Amino acid sequence: MKKHLLLVVGVVFLLAAGDAEDEVKKELARFEGTWKWVLIETEKMKLPEDEISGPRMKLMGDKFTVNESADATFSGTFKVDPSKKPKTIDVTFTDGPDKGKTFLGIYELEGTTYKVIVDPEGKSRPTEFKIKPGSGYVLQVLKREKK
Repeated sequence: MKKHLLLVVGVVFLLAAGDAEDEVKKELARFEGTWKWVLIETEKMKLPEDEISGPRMKLMGDKFTVNESADATFSGTFKVDPSKKPKTIDVTFTDGPDKGKTFLGIYELEGTTYKVIVDPEGKSRPTEFKIKPGSGYVLQVLKREKK
């Protein structure tokens, strides 16, 4: 009887893990495309639109590439957990000025708008989309470009 119960629990756990993986894959597919920034804000400043209108970020699977300019490109990977409330994201840079760093954050992805707030120091995860004094958080809003 105990073996049967353990087997049933094990199968249920594996099915749940498979469902979670499927949800993550579906969520990652929603990110795919090219995005442009419409807002970048920190505690101390909001970047002017003309400074953020040029760079683009391409998302494919769990990878990203940012083209800041013709000679400045960097990339990395990201992990999402759509089961959390709010949804969480961990962004890890594989090159560029933040190479090796992981930013902890939360995000919303609705239609063509991607909103994210991160801790660039990776010390704490934001819990809401507000810049709190002393947090060091960075709030960003991006729009998907039309294909």
